[in-house]
Amino acid sequence: MKLGIFVLNPNQLSAILGLTTAALEAGDSVRFFINDHGTKLLAEPSFTALADRVAMSFCEYSAKKLGVDLSNLPKAIKKGTQLNNAIMYQSCEKVIVL
Repeated sequence: MKLGIFVLNPNQLSAILGLTTAALEAGDSVRFFINDHGTKLLAEPSFTALADRVAMSFCEYSAKKLGVDLSNLPKAIKKGTQLNNAIMYQSCEKVIVL
């Protein structure tokens, strides 16, 4: 299965990590789109480390608006727009919003 996780709330890190780990262990693929206050998680190493195992993109506008430092992001994390969000929804069988 292809699982999408739409990340909006930085307080959901433990749920995001748990769901992602469980999905990957089950053999599923995972794709993230990070928006609004969820972009604050781009400063959290345990979150950005997931980029080695999942497809991850974020709304660059939201991140810049909230003052998120984007200078040290792993190259696997793609700057994007709402188009990346639409791609996630179209390519995933299930989408969870956190």
